[in-house]
Formats: sequence, structure tokens, C-alpha cells
Amino acid sequence: HLDRPRPQVGSGKAATDAVALDAAQIARLQDLARRTGSTTSIVLLAAYAALMSQWMDEPMPTIGLPVRGRPAAELEGVMGFFNNMLPLRLPVDLSLSMTDWVRRVRKEVTDAIANQDGPFERISQELNLPAGAIYQALFNFQDVRARQTRWGGLQHERIHVPLDGASEDMNLWLVEEASGISGGFKYDPDLFLGPSVAALRDRFARLLDEGTRFPEQPLTRLLAPTAEALARLATQAAAEPVPGAEAVRSRVDGHWRSRSGDIALRQGDGSWTGEDLNQALARV
Repeated sequence: HLDRPRPQVGSGKAATDAVALDAAQIARLQDLARRTGSTTSIVLLAAYAALMSQWMDEPMPTIGLPVRGRPAAELEGVMGFFNNMLPLRLPVDLSLSMTDWVRRVRKEVTDAIANQDGPFERISQELNLPAGAIYQALFNFQDVRARQTRWGGLQHERIHVPLDGASEDMNLWLVEEASGISGGFKYDPDLFLGPSVAALRDRFARLLDEGTRFPEQPLTRLLAPTAEALARLATQAAAEPVPGAEAVRSRVDGHWRSRSGDIALRQGDGSWTGEDLNQALARV
């Protein structure tokens, strides 16, 4: 689901649409997590994966999940960056309730973490694929509420460092602090328009709200777009030009200008002339 064609060479820039959850939303997330034997991060991942499945029209989206990467006790005292990336293939069944879907995601994540020793770089190398071809979106959740502020005699604190680059097409990152959960949808503006990502953020917020209030409702109902969302998308579609449409139209016009009455396309029992295609393209 791209708003713009993927350029051969991207700008490398990123944009972010902020997300913030209030105390009441977090309490409902925690309640659903307890009832499903999971965690707040699993509930958030489940909602994100279901939304990505619908948005990408992909029944089994692959979500990149950063993990701690310190499976051995001997590594606990070693300083350094040990993170690894787990590509999670999540089979989304829209007939499942939110409760059952969270349980399924919990199992998938548990199974994946039990087999996290393979370095992601090795997986990418073996498949001869870049990271972007292995997973389509990234989910990153950090709970920093209980992090220590001292290493022996050394005191330290968290510093927010904004990242201006887009390493993935779409990335939902969230941080849980004592004050609440916040983060954002970070995306590649070469591929997505701001209003599209804002609509995605709103749908995510609605799915979390409805899914935690009515967790026995099926995903297909929880993901149904509202009338307001449909109206907003229609307004956006009318305002945004289709990239490359004029170039395509000029090529079709030039090819069929002198032969507009000839049959240009046949499919089954139907046929279309060059003029038919021109008119259809004009409507698009």
C-alpha cells in the first residue's frame, strides 16, 4: 500500500506521526494482557499486525521485532549492542476475536523468541534478500520504567535522540515510562503521504480502543472503517494527484490516437477499444 511509486534512490529521510495512550487506555490494555496471559507489548503488537494485514492486503504479514539478543547469562555483564531482529510471520484470521488473536500472537512470539539465536544478518545472507524484503513493517516496544540509573559509581539517564532516517517503510515504536506509553508511526515520506499515515494512526487508536472495550468482537468488525474515515480518504483522493497518471495518459493517447476504434484489450467475452481505455484512464 504505497502512496507514491518507490524511487530507485530514496532520500533516506523519515517522518513521524506521534502516538500517545492515556491512563484509561493503558489500564484496558493491561487488563486484556492479564486475561490472555500475555503482556502489554503483545497486545499492542497484535493490534498493529492485524492493522498491517488489512492495510497491506496481506493475510500473513511479516513484522520485524527487535529482541534483546542476550540469551546467555555470561553476556549479562558485557557492555555492547547485542540486539537481534526476529522476522515474525503472523497468520491473521479476521474471524478471530481480539482475545483469541492476542493469544495466537503470544504463541507466535514465544515460539520465535525460543529460536532467536540465528543472527538476522545470516538469515538475510542465506535468503539473499535485503531486510526490507524479509519483513514489511517493524514493531518496537520498550518498557523503561524499571531501568537502573546507576552502573556502580556511574550515574546515567535516558536521552531522546531523534532519528531522521527511515530504515524501514513503516515502523511503530512505543516506549512505556512511568508517565504512560508514547511513540509514533515512523515512515518513509518518499512512499507515504502524511494524511495516509495520520489515518492509519487513527485506525490503530480506534482498534486499540474498541478491541480492549469489546475484546470478544471479531477482528473484521473491529477493523471496519468508520464513515468519517471513508469521507476523509475520499477527500484526500480527490485532492492528491495520482503519481504518473499524466505520463500514462499521454502514452495511451499517443498510441491510440489514430486507432481509437480498434480493439485494444480482450478478456473473456469482453473487449475494449482504445477510446474505452482512454475514458477509463480519465476516470482514474
